[in-house]
Amino acid sequence: GIRAARRKKPAKSILEFGPSSRPSPLTRPAPHKWAEGFTSRRLAHAEDHEDVPKLLAAAKGTGVLSAWGHGMPDGVAHGMTGKKLRASGLSLYPALYFSGPCYCGVTGRWFGMERGAIAEKTVAPEDSFLLALINARVTAAFAGLDPDRGETNHHELDHVLITGEPLGMASKSTYDDVVVAYRRPELKLPRYEVGKGQPYRDIHDNMISGSACRALFGDPRFRPFAKAGEDPFRVKHEWTKKGLVVTWRSEGGAGKTWMPVDINRANGSWTHRLRFRFELDLDDAKKLSKFEVLSVTKDGKDLPYIYPTAALETWGGKLIVHALIVFPVDPKNRALFGGKEYEARLRFSK
Repeated sequence: GIRAARRKKPAKSILEFGPSSRPSPLTRPAPHKWAEGFTSRRLAHAEDHEDVPKLLAAAKGTGVLSAWGHGMPDGVAHGMTGKKLRASGLSLYPALYFSGPCYCGVTGRWFGMERGAIAEKTVAPEDSFLLALINARVTAAFAGLDPDRGETNHHELDHVLITGEPLGMASKSTYDDVVVAYRRPELKLPRYEVGKGQPYRDIHDNMISGSACRALFGDPRFRPFAKAGEDPFRVKHEWTKKGLVVTWRSEGGAGKTWMPVDINRANGSWTHRLRFRFELDLDDAKKLSKFEVLSVTKDGKDLPYIYPTAALETWGGKLIVHALIVFPVDPKNRALFGGKEYEARLRFSK
């Protein structure tokens, strides 16, 4: 199926769907809000609808399915289950599936809580939601093996559309975020131990390990689309006497992508971030060992920020600089909303 999809390519159409207490029918295709050449539709089906696969059949030919909701290994809470999808015989070929609900990537063993302790569990193959997706012939699926933040699936889809890179690079971008968010010399993730309590030391540990549970089911080399949008965090960098100065400017704030939404350092809540990536020459990178934020402003006024972080990565003969700035959680004043002009200046030095 993947080989055939390489020739055919999924359609440039996106359907966002999931259960809702305020259902609304499938919308007509409309130009995507930022991905050039793509259309989008939305389906908010009633909670516990008896035949979600039938509703999806009405959107036949959709190239990308982006699912919201809460989940378990056997399906979406109040939504589509693996058993019903399998029984429906619905073909989703050659669509890509980006899953937001927790646990919907589990194919067998998983871990949950019982009476305050970690318990090892197993989902039957005929009940597994992910195996039902594969049976329905999706070309690829991004899904979580554990509790995760639903925005991660939007980050992965944004990466595919913004860069035009293969699917594996979208998956890698999630793990890049994990490494930068942990900010440790060595990446070491929490491990479940049956009969013991949760292994997370705090809410950040919980959220970051949730990102690290994301899995790609499909060919990581598959490049389904060409670049269809611009990175909201494109930066310019220049060498000065004091080091490498990196500048980001934006008009109108966060834009319409999900990339500015932080999922790892938001105290389990919702906030914005600045997330930069850019390449450097390997010899130039040897000159760098320090990192500082010179300024972050919104309409000329300082924006408070937390957790300024940078990392250097060698990858395929390249050197990639990663930088992260998180804004404090403030439900009444989202950092990257409501402003006209934004600027951030960073400096890397010896």
